[in-house]
Amino acid sequence: MVSRKTYALSSGALLLFLILGNALTGITPIGIHEDCKDGIDNSFAPLPGDGDIDAEDDQCVQYPFEDGNGEFDTPSEQRYTGDSYASLASYHIEYAADPLDTVCTALAFTTYVQPSDIDEAQAYADENGGCVGGGP
Repeated sequence: MVSRKTYALSSGALLLFLILGNALTGITPIGIHEDCKDGIDNSFAPLPGDGDIDAEDDQCVQYPFEDGNGEFDTPSEQRYTGDSYASLASYHIEYAADPLDTVCTALAFTTYVQPSDIDEAQAYADENGGCVGGGP
């Protein structure tokens, strides 16, 4: 028979594991909207749209997150209302046809609001020749 002490210890460990698991799953960042990474111009019906695909579309460059409107404009009052977001700088670097130009433009127009995005974008620009005329 299992002693009460062993049962209490294993129950406590299980409870701690569940609490930590729930706490960590609650910080999943809001990801990138499907329209902004699917390789299709989703801007206007009927397709094809405005000719800009994913990170080349102004609306995706400005706000590509799942809680936004993808390749359609997301009003500024509806932006950044969640707790945590995927990196906008990483999105620009991964999906833009010319990542350096996109990053430099975003830096110049203060598109990045998260300090980590600013740091990542600046580091990318520095590692890739810097911003010429379009950014810091």
